[in-house]
Amino acid sequence: MRFARVAATATALSLVGAATFVSPAKAATPGVGTALSSSSLLDVKLGSLLNLKLLADEARSTIDPSVAQPEAFSRLNVLALTSALPAPLNNVSLPVVESRSPGGAPSVDGPALNLGTLGGLTLPVSLLGGVVSPAKLTSGVDGAGARSGLTSGLGNVNLVGGLISATGLDSVLGTNANGSAADGSRTMKAGAIDVLDLGALLNGLGIPLTNLPIGTVSEILNTLGVPVAGVPSSLDLAEFVGTLNETIDGLQAQLAAASGGTLQTPLPAPIADALGGLPGVLAVPVVGDPIATVNGVIDTVQGLLTTVLDNALKALDGLSLLKVSGIEIGTKTVAADTVAGSTADIVAKLGGISLGGLSLPGLDLGATAAQVNGVLDTVNGTLGSVLGAISPDLANLVKVNLFAKDPGTGVTQGGGYIKSLAGVSALTASITPPLNLAGIVGGLTSAGGIGSLLTGAGGTLPALSTLMPTLNGLLGGATSVLTQGASIKLASVTSGASFTTPVASTNGSLPRTGGTAQMALLGMALVIAAVASRRYVLANRVSA
Repeated sequence: MRFARVAATATALSLVGAATFVSPAKAATPGVGTALSSSSLLDVKLGSLLNLKLLADEARSTIDPSVAQPEAFSRLNVLALTSALPAPLNNVSLPVVESRSPGGAPSVDGPALNLGTLGGLTLPVSLLGGVVSPAKLTSGVDGAGARSGLTSGLGNVNLVGGLISATGLDSVLGTNANGSAADGSRTMKAGAIDVLDLGALLNGLGIPLTNLPIGTVSEILNTLGVPVAGVPSSLDLAEFVGTLNETIDGLQAQLAAASGGTLQTPLPAPIADALGGLPGVLAVPVVGDPIATVNGVIDTVQGLLTTVLDNALKALDGLSLLKVSGIEIGTKTVAADTVAGSTADIVAKLGGISLGGLSLPGLDLGATAAQVNGVLDTVNGTLGSVLGAISPDLANLVKVNLFAKDPGTGVTQGGGYIKSLAGVSALTASITPPLNLAGIVGGLTSAGGIGSLLTGAGGTLPALSTLMPTLNGLLGGATSVLTQGASIKLASVTSGASFTTPVASTNGSLPRTGGTAQMALLGMALVIAAVASRRYVLANRVSA
């Protein structure tokens, strides 16, 4: 009996010890995390001459004490501009509009802005023009977590000498951090953005449109599928202009031979049609002066020539080399307590792409790599053909990329955190002038250009855009603003989140020796010992 009591006591002690060692040393607590989001509608760099960032914003929400005390903010910087312009226009920025909780305003309304008159300054229209719609910024921190949001909009804007223009932008972002996850989102939508205006691009390189030879103008318009009013569909511009000039020469040659009887003046069918249905052979009974009759026909044909050349120049001026419409770009990141439960998603859509008069179908990030690369090849190939028509050395002047992802996009785990990141730019374009640009520009003299043809035929030059030439004068004087190259980044958005579940100690302390695995093994051994002791006690009671 005495031995049984000792065994029973050992059993009890073993069970107590097992319970002590097997019971968890730590208990799960609500997680902590941080969510952030940022974007910019447009980021343009013109060498060392100008750096412009338009509609840049950022937001953050956190309940992670290793980052900051629980807080949330959203802020908007409408414009940041540094340039070679003389002071005070060399550095222009607006006060940042911010909502912050705690310690600030939880709800802020940003004012509507005229981008041409900022901070009491009147910016040159050649540099920047347009309107920004009122913005709404929010933030909040409470027992449920931290959150922030921002909505803003943009009306019609014109930038950098007319090189870029945009219409109808809506922008939304949000961040949220609570005990179960952190998430950030960012979305931009735009009606249409003209990325590269042909006239502005060439003027930015020091090449006036009027200096382009008629053959070059014709090839550019043909490549871009742009018709010229007055030119028959059976002929291109250069062919029709050549035919008109030959007709005028032929009519003038007949002046010396004009005499009594019937004047036979053959007119090519395309010209007869363009002149309003005149027959292929103009038979005019000579009533009065035959020379006056021929001169009247010459004036009519020459009037058609000047009209066609004028229409061609107008078609070039303001022609968009690259336009994207129906733009939707966005990111959504979620960091939770597991990698499987976290996401890093990107939405990127272009409703349509236009190259002059050519239209390409829309494109989605979900398209196959072959589809995306096919569209890119068409865009860059067409741009190369257009600019190569001016000079083969300009064929690689512009390179475009679509849907460029942040290389860190994805969900990762490290340092005790689950991290999610997603970033994408709708479109990027680089302008890299060739080393022999000065020679190319020098070779395009006004004497051989479409402008001299027009004035030589008795016409007058149409009013062409002066935005880029004016900007050239403001920023570089004799140096054109694009000769140092340029980079354009359109609709760049990023969001990210990080989350961790801290583990807190329970009441009481544990021995410092051994780790969690060793404690568990020791506890199991004590359980086994307790069970064996109990069986021994029971066996002895029976035998007793």
